[in-house]
Amino acid sequence: MSSKCTANVYKFRFDSQTCDLNFVVLGILANDINLIADSNPVDISFFTPNPDWSLEFYKGETLLRNGYSNFKMTFTIKRALLYYNIVVACPTISFSLLNPLVFLLPIDSGDRIGLSTTILLSYAIFLTMVQMAVPASSNPMSLLLVMMIVTITFSGISVAVTIYISSLYHRDPQSRINNVFKFSGSEIPWRQRLLAIQPGSNDIETVHVKSATEINISWKDVCDGLDKYMMFISYFIVLLVNVAYFIASSV
Repeated sequence: MSSKCTANVYKFRFDSQTCDLNFVVLGILANDINLIADSNPVDISFFTPNPDWSLEFYKGETLLRNGYSNFKMTFTIKRALLYYNIVVACPTISFSLLNPLVFLLPIDSGDRIGLSTTILLSYAIFLTMVQMAVPASSNPMSLLLVMMIVTITFSGISVAVTIYISSLYHRDPQSRINNVFKFSGSEIPWRQRLLAIQPGSNDIETVHVKSATEINISWKDVCDGLDKYMMFISYFIVLLVNVAYFIASSV
């Protein structure tokens, strides 16, 4: 005899499933046949352990439902984590951590767009390889699948932003730089200019410090600032998504 039960894969990888088996003698009321459970109604002597699931809980009880005597067995099984952690979760987290590193590469190296595109294509190939390991269900959808979709979407956005920053880097040096780009190239902490003062004179001189708008900002400065911004924002988003996933899966 074989049986199936509906699975809730919302917390896939950390999920446990509870299945109920109901036995009833149809056509014969409880007045004629009454099923009675003894002290040990479920015998697992012939139970064979499964490498993907572990048996956490089981019980048996008799119920009276619609005039029929009903024997109900309840099993709770929990999914083994090791396989899915190694094959699915770890590569997904690794890809999400690799994406922001694209913004650390110098634009002159010419490898930025190639690296970001390679990460995107590698993750797309990875998804086709593990699609059989991730349950395909829309109601409810697995949180891990949502995380994988967010990761590949973010990877695609990183490719687009990398291309845009590279186009800014190769703009005409004489073209006008708007205030937003000037801010990213001058006002951020890592672009602040330090004024060096040489001691050795007792004369008091008035030193004029140029404001951010007076500093000569090039497109290279703008791109450097945007790279730093994007790297910090990217890692913040990656950290937020991963923490949210683990919290939602463990609740």
